[in-house]
This record gives sequence, C-alpha cells and structure tokens, in this order.
Amino acid sequence: KQSQPKIMITEPQLTEIRNYLLAKKLPIDILIEVNDHFVSQILDIQKEENLGFEDAFEKVKLKWGGDFILVRKNFFSSKKIPKIAYEIDLQQNKKLFLKSIYLVFIFTFFEIISARFLSESIYTSVMSITLFFFLLYPFKMLFMYVKQQKLLFKNRRKNVVVNNFLHPLLSFAIGFTIDQMSNFPKTRKHLIYDFMNFGEDANIKTEIFSLNLICGIIVLTFYVYAFLSINKNIKKLEKLNNFQLK
Repeated sequence: KQSQPKIMITEPQLTEIRNYLLAKKLPIDILIEVNDHFVSQILDIQKEENLGFEDAFEKVKLKWGGDFILVRKNFFSSKKIPKIAYEIDLQQNKKLFLKSIYLVFIFTFFEIISARFLSESIYTSVMSITLFFFLLYPFKMLFMYVKQQKLLFKNRRKNVVVNNFLHPLLSFAIGFTIDQMSNFPKTRKHLIYDFMNFGEDANIKTEIFSLNLICGIIVLTFYVYAFLSINKNIKKLEKLNNFQLK
C-alpha cells in the first residue's frame, strides 16, 4: 500500500496566512495563537478532503469569520476591535477582578486574626509597616503606568489590547473616591483591634464596624485590581516587545 505524501505548508503560504490575520487587526499575541490554529486546520482539511491550500484556506476563513467581526472596544470608546480580542480580554478582566477580591479577603482575614491574637504593640507595628507600603502605592502605580506607556509606544504596530474594560488608573481613582467620600472612622489606628478585643465597650457599634469593613474591602479591591491590571499589561507588553514584525 503506497503511503500518501506528507502535506506541508510552504513559507509563502505561511506569510499569506499571517498577512490575512494582520489585516484583521488581531493583537499580535492572539494572532500568534490563531495562526497556529489556522495552519493546523488547513492541513487537516487538505488531508481529509483532498483539497489544495487555497480551497482549504477559504474554508478555514469561513469557520473563523464570526470571531473577526469588529465590535466596540467598550461602552465609552468608538474604537473597534476584533470580537475574539474583546471576548478574551473580557474573560481575563473577570479573572483579574475575582483574584483581586480573593486577595483582599485574605488580607482582611489576616488583619482580623492579627487583631484578635497579637498584642497591641505587635499589631500596631504590623499595621504601621502595611501603611508604609500603602503610602508608596501611588508612586509605584505612577512608575508602572509610565513604563506601560513606553512599552505601548514600542509595540504600537502590534494592535495590542490593554485596559479594555477598566483602566488601572480609573480603578485607582474609583477606590480613592469611595475612600474619601465615606464617613466611616477608618482612619482610627485601632478600630479593628479595639472592636475585636473589646467589642462595643470600645464605643464602636457593630453596624459601624461592619460598614467600615465592607467599605475597606471595596476600596482595597479597586486598588488591588489597578495594581494587578497594570502589572499584567507590563508583562504582556514586555513579552510582545521581543516579537518583531517583518
């Protein structure tokens, strides 16, 4: 039984595939992955249906057509991006926000446990260190934002999608605004410590403590999301910076 010759994709054909995907304004990181799927599916169709490259390519184009439809980047922007880039970014943002909530709950739990079981002096020292890092946070965010913008400029030809749903600086601003507008006594150094050890005997009502805690969780969630989002953008852009368009 004579074996069938192995079907290969030539360099000109690979270039044709990539140029087609570039024309669809795909972000380069998504393009790299989609390109691999295109090649694999074209080869499968050529083998299974005994078609030439062009016919197989057209079939794969039809299969992926719906993913390349241009949709609005977000509610506030008139810019349009491919649907596949929109959906991937949406899922990544959801995961990042859930991760932010998870980290804030862990920190809050640690703070409450520390207040209950550590001595007042040790607890105060731990919170003072935490406050020190918190005061550095705006400067760190500014430094990271400048770095992100420099990398975005370097990668400006690669259709990169970042900050699609909630800009890190907007997330920071939302957290800061909520923090400043709330009237809860969150500036009290020993609010959690006093309540956890003395309850309402420390003249802190349960309702006030609970509302303060909820407000703190909301504010911290926006702050943490802002940091994680911009940090993720930088890592993504640094990786793409090594990819050279021909």
